[in-house]
Amino acid sequence: MKKMILILFMAGLAGTICGQGHSAFLSDPAISPDGSKIAFVYESDLWMADRNGGTAHRITAMTGEESVPRFSPDGKWLAFASTQNGNADVYIIPVDGGTLQQLTWNDGNDYPDSWSWDSKTIYFTSDRFNTFGAYTVPATGGTPARLFSDNYFDQAHHVVEIPGSNGQEYYFTTSWESYMYAHRKRYRGQNDPDIEFYSKSTGDYKRLTGWEGKDMWPSVDRNGKLWFASDEGNGEYNLYTFDNGAKRQMTSFPTSIRRPQVSADGRFVVFARDYRIWTFDVATGQSSPCEINVWSNENLATEIGYNSAGKITDFDVSHDGKKIAFVSRGRMFVSDITGKFIKEMPTDRGERVQEVRWMKDNESLLYTRTVKGWANLFTINASAPAAEKQITRYERTLQNLLVSPDGDKALVNSGDSHIDLIDLKNFNVTGIIKDEFWFRPTQPRFSPDSRYILYAAHRNFEQDIFIYDTKEAKIHAITNNGVAESDPCWSPDGRYIYLSADRYNVGFPRGSGMSKLYRIPLYRFSESLRMDEYDKLFEKKASKDSLKVDIRIETDGITDRWEQISVKGNSQSSPHVFNVRGKTIVLFNNSPNPRDRVLTKVELSPFEPPKSSAIGDRSFSRLIMAGDKFYALISGDVHEVKPAEGKAEKITLSATFSKNLHDEFVQMFYENWATLAEHFYDLNYHGVNWKEMLSRYEQYLPLVRNRDNLRTIQNDMLGELNSSHLGFSSSGEEALPFYRLQTNATGIIFSNNDPYLVEGWVKRSPADLTETPLRSGDRLVAVNGIRVEASVDRDKFFSLPQLEKEITLRFDRKGEEYDMTLQPVSSAALKTLLYDSWIAENRRIVDSLSGGRVAYVYMKDMGTSSLDKFLIDMTGIALGKEALILDIRNNRGGNVHDDVIKFLSQRPYLEWQARNGKRSPQPNFAPSGGPIILMVNEQSLSDAEMTAAAFRELKLGTIVGTETYRWIIFTSSRMLVDGSSTRLPAWGCYDLEGNDLEITGVKPDIYVRTTFGDMQKGADPQLVRAVEEAVKGIGSRQ
Repeated sequence: MKKMILILFMAGLAGTICGQGHSAFLSDPAISPDGSKIAFVYESDLWMADRNGGTAHRITAMTGEESVPRFSPDGKWLAFASTQNGNADVYIIPVDGGTLQQLTWNDGNDYPDSWSWDSKTIYFTSDRFNTFGAYTVPATGGTPARLFSDNYFDQAHHVVEIPGSNGQEYYFTTSWESYMYAHRKRYRGQNDPDIEFYSKSTGDYKRLTGWEGKDMWPSVDRNGKLWFASDEGNGEYNLYTFDNGAKRQMTSFPTSIRRPQVSADGRFVVFARDYRIWTFDVATGQSSPCEINVWSNENLATEIGYNSAGKITDFDVSHDGKKIAFVSRGRMFVSDITGKFIKEMPTDRGERVQEVRWMKDNESLLYTRTVKGWANLFTINASAPAAEKQITRYERTLQNLLVSPDGDKALVNSGDSHIDLIDLKNFNVTGIIKDEFWFRPTQPRFSPDSRYILYAAHRNFEQDIFIYDTKEAKIHAITNNGVAESDPCWSPDGRYIYLSADRYNVGFPRGSGMSKLYRIPLYRFSESLRMDEYDKLFEKKASKDSLKVDIRIETDGITDRWEQISVKGNSQSSPHVFNVRGKTIVLFNNSPNPRDRVLTKVELSPFEPPKSSAIGDRSFSRLIMAGDKFYALISGDVHEVKPAEGKAEKITLSATFSKNLHDEFVQMFYENWATLAEHFYDLNYHGVNWKEMLSRYEQYLPLVRNRDNLRTIQNDMLGELNSSHLGFSSSGEEALPFYRLQTNATGIIFSNNDPYLVEGWVKRSPADLTETPLRSGDRLVAVNGIRVEASVDRDKFFSLPQLEKEITLRFDRKGEEYDMTLQPVSSAALKTLLYDSWIAENRRIVDSLSGGRVAYVYMKDMGTSSLDKFLIDMTGIALGKEALILDIRNNRGGNVHDDVIKFLSQRPYLEWQARNGKRSPQPNFAPSGGPIILMVNEQSLSDAEMTAAAFRELKLGTIVGTETYRWIIFTSSRMLVDGSSTRLPAWGCYDLEGNDLEITGVKPDIYVRTTFGDMQKGADPQLVRAVEEAVKGIGSRQ
């Protein structure tokens, strides 16, 4: 943690001073009104330097991260954001030194955009009440106010006040692509950001740019000259302005600029490019980098200590049962079986070991380790560890390493489409199977005699089960069902295949539902007969408890031979089958309820019903048998599993080791790149040379100084793909906030102009009580006994270390004061209620315009809870209506499109009637029996776009609105060495004409746009047109 220091000049700083050529990640530049000074961010602090370069001095050293400094037009103040309280708040500090002042206190994220020209007001963007929107706060302190309408989807941001308008006219943008996803390059679509204009005094609204790509980051000088960035010229963000109303390109860089800011006097524009600070001289039209020297703290090279306990990611036990090899944070260790003696193996510390397996000599280790992002195969001798030996040199990832029962071979999934066989005598590697395994394949398994390989591969987005005969190089298809099957496993005698399957439902797109345990006899045979068991009673010499392996593959009629293993619980997965003293023991993960997964045992014997019992209260991620003992990886620790006793005992493997974060960051960079290189859904990477992007960004790795730098280059590199569903996420203990404040929300709506005057309250909020004493016009005077102050942000009184169970408010009504105690909710919960209010208002409008004939149903996303709400609305408020409007505008996607489309597709096919009763239709709910209007807009994304595409293809009704976002790739994620993750768009979505919806989106049948200007008037042309079309449809069917 950094101690908060507010300074202008620092002497005797620790660290080294570096020229710009040796440092990077100088960002968020702002330029003083006279163009002489530049403020910027470096190592999460604010710094200041002369425009011409030289040595910079640090302005802040607060806990948290500072960002987006903005000079006041009079040059006296600097506004900026800091996460000192755990979220971004707006602060100001005098440019010439003095006391810092916090202006905003909500636990949302507030980022300053600009100042009013009289230097009295700061404009900022916040996500406090919706996705994000524009606000103002007085520079002298006070409560922030919404700048524009209170429409939930009023998402203006990057606001700049037009000089001479007396704070009534503004430039801004409204797209997600300019605020949340500015790093995404070359987006083309309806949600492209444009430079927009609005006058509060006249209501005049205009989109000043019409380029289908990105125009964003407006900045204006005191003469009204507008500057901004656009990718129209070459697909990279360059500097633009307007000359006589015409858009004009001012730079032609081959790499993008960021956040241009013009000096108030209009002489210079400052921006970031290639993680350096640049200036553009307006008079000469020339750009040049600012040669700024900064003090650099090389703390990433410091070794940080770690312990493996609770952080183990893979392990194996030697065949002699004496030793454990395990992996923690990418490092590999060997221990005795009790964990008393631990030694680290000398693998490359700058890389990541992922999986480890013992070879049959009980001395050699076979393992996978990354090489510049690619997991390759290595071996090392654990008894006398020396240099590791690299076996493969692939540019693809190896995973699911497994040694055969006879110890002579190993197998591994190689990339997303191969299984390789490794001869452990000479380490020759042979590709034997090519199929669809994707990026997270099910573990292939050797047969007990080591001849066959059992594996699962995808067919029509579902896994089927296959057996490969290594002797005859022949594949046997065990299943061909088109439903979810996974985790195949051999029985110890080789006669059965055990697996987890949902025989009645597909797994895609919602994920497998209620998978159960099954076994499939590979040929027809009888289990032990009672007469045979009786005869054994009279044997002269008791037979040894030996297991005969008998593998015969008879696929004819195999579909009819499935046997379900009866286990109580919702879903079962990951079966592992063992023979213990003549009994078959199955260990697996079971979900006794939808929330939990627990290691479970079931015993199978010919003459007794299955017996199952839980072992502990957690699930396993890896399970093996060594000798006669069982071991499992459970919640980051290795456990000895004792099925007979119903317990799993932790083996404490406490290895201490050290790593430096810089090496770890470099390794994650390459693995992130390799993950996308190997699994990105489009083989052409959206037209981007992905290897060239690696070269472009890896040059900055030596200059990374903190985790934020890592996030920046990772996400910038990912942004080159012009793809949705991408993102690198990373957090570490070194970046945790010192403390965090939480807003206690009550749902009371205060006046925008008088921040303590009550105007009303949000429905279903804590303040929405049947017998509430609260009245419009009451004035808040105290919170929990503390008197409020007009000059202080109201949220400061509601920002506490935690969400309180109760909060007491005191109000004044015409000189009489009274108390009201409420149970506050989080600001996130309040945002949900505000969203619900927007939906309720839409429903009121539809009822009014249609005379109650048209149902209005809205879906926020395509998740399970929204599907449940959809079904409740369709079987409730939509019942008996003559037409339906399904609104999926601003829908954030999910995976329930198939369920929604199936419900909407229902049509009436007969009626039935009880004696003296009314006739009722079958099915009970048949939306396609009447007109259906589907509403979409530029923020309908992901699964909402699949819903729209299906709706159109099946001709279920009319689509009204704008083209959808072009944000539809089904995605997963990959975990990296320190718990960071990268999203992985692995599956593309195409209509039946072959169009990639990520590139084309879904066009409406009737184009109508609801603009920012419409929102200011309280109008929604899309909704009005949808009602008109619904009513028209009713008329045409009568």
